[in-house]
Amino acid sequence: MAIQPVVLGEPITGEGGDNYRQAHTKINANFVEVNSEISGLKDKNTLQDDAITSANNLAEAAIPSSAKGNADGVATLGSDGKVTPMQMPTLAQAQGQSTTQAVSQKLFTDTVGDIEAALTTINGA
Repeated sequence: MAIQPVVLGEPITGEGGDNYRQAHTKINANFVEVNSEISGLKDKNTLQDDAITSANNLAEAAIPSSAKGNADGVATLGSDGKVTPMQMPTLAQAQGQSTTQAVSQKLFTDTVGDIEAALTTINGA
């Protein structure tokens, strides 16, 4: 049902407009309409809240809070979306390198080791 306007009639006299009973009937019906719309919005919000709670529960099950930011867990992100310096590996700092340099060197060393092992296997040496 749509909102019903009250017909006020001609200015000053109100001639042609709704009488008091008709006007108040429309006003009451309008309040019922508005109230049902508000109730519908509350139901939608409840569904959204339930969906958010469900998503949070799934996320917690995937990565428990106890694993976030702790050893043998996962790093948390700062407000910039990057891993915080406190959670960066200490290897780079111990060698006086940036983290990028240390990671690149480790990857290179591991890759060279893998290639050497593969060549040894192929050559039978």
